Amino acid sequence: MRTVLTVENLKVEYSTKRGKVKAVRDVSVELFEGETLAVMGESGSGKTTFALAILKLLPLSGKISSGRILYRKNGNEYDVSSMSEKEIKEKIRWKEIAMVFQAAQNSFNPLMKIWDHIKDTVKDHNIRMDKNTLLSKSEELLKLLQLEPKRVLNAYPHELSGGMKQRTLIALSLILDPSILILDEPTTALDILTQRNILELLKNIKKKMNLSMILISHDLAIAAELADRVATFYAGVLIEIGSVFDVFYNPKHPYTKGLINSVPTVSRDKQLYSIPGSPPDLVFLPSGCKFHPRCEYKVDRCENEEPRLEYVESDHYVACWRWREL
Repeated sequence: MRTVLTVENLKVEYSTKRGKVKAVRDVSVELFEGETLAVMGESGSGKTTFALAILKLLPLSGKISSGRILYRKNGNEYDVSSMSEKEIKEKIRWKEIAMVFQAAQNSFNPLMKIWDHIKDTVKDHNIRMDKNTLLSKSEELLKLLQLEPKRVLNAYPHELSGGMKQRTLIALSLILDPSILILDEPTTALDILTQRNILELLKNIKKKMNLSMILISHDLAIAAELADRVATFYAGVLIEIGSVFDVFYNPKHPYTKGLINSVPTVSRDKQLYSIPGSPPDLVFLPSGCKFHPRCEYKVDRCENEEPRLEYVESDHYVACWRWREL
């Protein structure tokens, strides 16, 4: 498969009064054409920062301290990490890589109708499109997401349900025909039936539009449903990556195992597992493996040396000193 996005040794830091928050530390990963990569982990593990860094949408206190983000299309390569705000806005953001942000209810201006949101998005990215063409394209996308165009386009955000707003936000992210779609917790705060509907729609859209997707989620069931590969983050580091089957049925990192075992199942035989302790302070990180204070398998080496990603089999990699023994 062709690589559409390469992240190399990415480091992202936030400046605070207490010191530098090391939100993403030396992360390298590839996204292939037509695949969905799920990024999972606890809150504060660096998932959303990783996604925002790809589009250079970090808040003012955050910055990419090192690393490269390379986007490829039609034989051309773009170093997104070195682009100015003007360049990334003109060439990459929304046109090539778009993002559906967490909490749809907060992503819309409550004083603007949906049609005005669409017009502003196109105008803001310097795309010339006549009104009829834009209207036709908007209606087509809304229908693809099982929404009634006339009702939605003339509605204010508060007139739409949570599920309708989420689907509208997805349509808005696709209005400029991007190749990559980043979804940050796309089903948060939605009931289970609405979640199921959105998941099915995302599968359909991916197939019809030949999209590559990055799914940011702490919901393992959603990751298992949508993803081709899964990447586990902990304390800003990629600690395990592999196919959905390998990661969910043969996890090699104690943290990944803990996440999977903490999810309730239909079977009453399985006892729920709770990962002890709390995520580390990202300003004052522990020595060695950052998971060692919470890990029941730790040895002296874990406390002193931080492991790097190591080949397991196929496309499965893990950062753990003791993965062969688990």
